[in-house]
Amino acid sequence: MSIWCRSLAGILWAIGLAACHTATRPSATPEQLDGVYKLDRSGQAGGGWRVRSTLTLTAPNHYELESIIRVRGEESEETESGRYFIRRGNVILTNARRDETELLIRGDSLVGKVDFPGAMLARLVGGPPVYVRTP
Repeated sequence: MSIWCRSLAGILWAIGLAACHTATRPSATPEQLDGVYKLDRSGQAGGGWRVRSTLTLTAPNHYELESIIRVRGEESEETESGRYFIRRGNVILTNARRDETELLIRGDSLVGKVDFPGAMLARLVGGPPVYVRTP
């Protein structure tokens, strides 16, 4: 077996192991997750950018996401709200358009879950979005 095939097999095995670990993790309750989470990320790709977001989770299962996005000197603000629920250790945000965003629960952080093409893009900007709970 070539080195490339062994490397691919190792990567697939690690992904499978991580998926099994994720599936067995106990779920948090909405009361444990309620609070304010912040994201602040910037980079130089594409002429410079910065994203600052505040995600607020409140009872009963409501969220509000406020973001300020600055790209090449131009700034825009976005606000989104909707409901959230917990499924298999993940927070699922659902807005009025029924769009879903999945966030992995990692201690006091919520980490954006991305699919394979999204993961490649996330690597270019330093990894998936991480919302850190504020005191």
